[in-house]
Amino acid sequence: MSAGEDDSKSTAEDTTKESDNDKSKEWPPLNNHLIEPVKAEGKMKRIDAIVPAERLSNVNDALKKAGVGGMTVFDSKGRGQVPIQQRSAGRGGVFTPEFNTNCSIMVVVKDSDVDKVVNAIVQGASTGLAGEGKVFVTSVHDAVDIGSKKRGEQAL
Repeated sequence: MSAGEDDSKSTAEDTTKESDNDKSKEWPPLNNHLIEPVKAEGKMKRIDAIVPAERLSNVNDALKKAGVGGMTVFDSKGRGQVPIQQRSAGRGGVFTPEFNTNCSIMVVVKDSDVDKVVNAIVQGASTGLAGEGKVFVTSVHDAVDIGSKKRGEQAL
């Protein structure tokens, strides 16, 4: 083969590569089904609470009464600074589990509802003892409702 033949092969390969990278084949397709970009206001908060699993029902009821429309719950395990109590293992045996069984609750609300929601979680979960869980509040920059394509506070 001559040097000229090698150049023609690489030119044909380069042409194929360019057609494979054609903009019309981008994914996801650019169409009207996607949401429009907007400047988010960031007036929302994410509230994460870790509570004992046996108190989830009480917290759920308190959040419904507070007007929270939805929440996400995860089963979780963890340990805190308070020592874990021994538990019965049947036939008279006892053991100390490595972790407590908890539920992690996630809720996103408007800034104006934060105190109401945090108080509802504390009211539903607390018995006044140490080691009953934690509540964390962080800022949310934006939210999108996938079905309605609404953004920001309207997505909640």
